[in-house]
Order: sequence, then C-alpha cells, then structure tokens
Amino acid sequence: SEDVHELASPIRQLGDAERAVECLERARELDEKDPFVAYNLGLAYLQAGKPEAAMEELKVVQELLEQSPSEWFPEHQLLGARGQALLALGRANDAVDSLQTAIELAPDYAMHYYALGEAAKAAGRDDECLEARERWLQLEKDLDDSHRTLARDLMAKGHAARALAAAVRGTEAFPDSAAAWNERAWIQVDPTVQPRVGDPTDALSSATRAVDLSGGEDYRWLDTLACAQFANQLFDQAIETASKALELASGRGAPASDLAQIEEHLIRFEAAR
Repeated sequence: SEDVHELASPIRQLGDAERAVECLERARELDEKDPFVAYNLGLAYLQAGKPEAAMEELKVVQELLEQSPSEWFPEHQLLGARGQALLALGRANDAVDSLQTAIELAPDYAMHYYALGEAAKAAGRDDECLEARERWLQLEKDLDDSHRTLARDLMAKGHAARALAAAVRGTEAFPDSAAAWNERAWIQVDPTVQPRVGDPTDALSSATRAVDLSGGEDYRWLDTLACAQFANQLFDQAIETASKALELASGRGAPASDLAQIEEHLIRFEAAR
C-alpha cells in the first residue's frame, strides 16, 4: 500500500489524475484504514473531475480520524479539501463555511485563501472574495499576473487604496516587471479615480521604470508616463510623451478605445499648458 501510495503522488502532480486514481484505489484496497491514502484519493478524484466521489472519500477520512486520531494529519487540510469539493458540487456557500473554518485552524496557509476567494466569488460574495485574494497574495508573493488582476478588481469595486497596496506588493515581488510598475503608476494617475490615491512623485518614478523596462515602445506604458508627468505639472513633457504614445498606437493598429483614451489625455494636457 505504501509503495503504491508513493507512486500516485508524483503522477497526480504531473496532472495524470486518472492514473493517480487507479494507483490510490489500489492502495485503498490494500489498506482501508490509512487516512492519508483516503485523503489523497479524494484529492485525485477532485482533480479528475469527480467531486461526488471526492466527497465520499473525504467522509471516510473524517470517520477514520474520529476512530483513530492522528497528530500527523492536520484537520485544516481535510476542511480545505472538503471546501474545494463542495465548490465543485456547486455548493459555494457551504464551501465558504468549510474554508473559513480551515483558515481559523491554519491562518497562514496560503492555498485556503485562494480557494476561499474562488468559493466566495461563486457565491456572489464579492467583498469576501477580494479580502481572501488579498491575503492569499500577501502570503504567496510570486504571482505577477495575480497581483495586477487583484489590483484591477479592487479598482473596479472602488477600493483604490487597497488596489495600490496590491500593486506595490507586485513591484516588490517582481521588480523587473514593466507591467507591475505600470499598474502601480496608473492607479495613482488614472483621471477617473477620485479622490486620488498615492503620490505623484511615486507615480512618475514607477511609470518611468515601466517605460525603461519595456524599451519605450509600448504605447500603454507611455500613456501612463504622460499622465504621471502631467500630475507632476510637467506639461510639455506630458504632451511630448502622449504624442509619441498616440503615434505608436496608431501605427500598430491599437483598439479604437485605446486611441480615444490617449487622444483625450493629450487634449487635456494641451488645454492646461
């Protein structure tokens, strides 16, 4: 049983859930009293798109632990897996409850927050979703795109200060990402955000960093830089940068909405000079 179980783990990690299920089902036949085998079989069922079977196996784990408690099996992991299975079954609110309990037991376990964010989103509980994702990214820092996605979702909900905090964490985790620096700058100079957040000086240095990292050939980053220059009352520079952004965007067939935004900014800069 132990040998079969150890074989199944790398197979599941490689994404071959069906093969892992076969190995773990064999291991369960050889040892029906091992909660670790039952738990991993439940995860394999979940990965294989069989949430009903996963729930049944996780119930077996609970029963085995009640019969023979094990200090080596963290209860929070069982609750976390149960939450994921409930979400896969369409029981989003029940999933949220299970994952919140898991977090109470293990408040620094990053993946519980990720799963809670997904469950809360499915349940239409947007604020809880955003809070969970914020905490997830505080614990799991090496996810460049996710920092920006979170920042944009927070902006869409009107949480500009929290969005900026997420963007700052993104630049700290990925100091060589032009996109991360642009996001940090844009939140601080976006003309649609009122009241403004952050600091114009930081916005300018962040936007400059984004342009430098991208080689100065991305019209989106140049548009952000122009807005940052304008926020620092560098009107002539803002006009020059926005003009270059518009030229690049036009030459590369940018979407009409992008062209309209840059033109709107340029008009505003010229009117203020």
